[in-house]
Amino acid sequence: MAEFTQLSSLLNLDPSVDPYRVFQGVSSGSRNEIALTTRPIMSAMFYLGQSIDIPDDVRRSGVVNTGLADDEQGEPFDWSVVFEDLFRVHHARERPADAYASVQYDDYWYYIDNKRM
Repeated sequence: MAEFTQLSSLLNLDPSVDPYRVFQGVSSGSRNEIALTTRPIMSAMFYLGQSIDIPDDVRRSGVVNTGLADDEQGEPFDWSVVFEDLFRVHHARERPADAYASVQYDDYWYYIDNKRM
């Protein structure tokens, strides 16, 4: 109960209300509703795209724009620091035997490892 009291205080909710109205949008300021605003789909796709393991030769070719993803030294930023094990797309020259999902593009197979699902 202490956690609920703390959460309702943080969200400026009336702790005596049951249930709360949960919806997507902007809050009217009412203490009996929880308004959620989700990230736009293109923004989510951008961040998921940062979890694709790009082969070095493809990166050097300039086909992939990593402009926003470079660190101070101009090296590709290691997004695994942000995503940890949440999501990762690997690459391989040969079709992976145990992939959750895979797709061939040019000379590589890109896949989600079935062991991580």
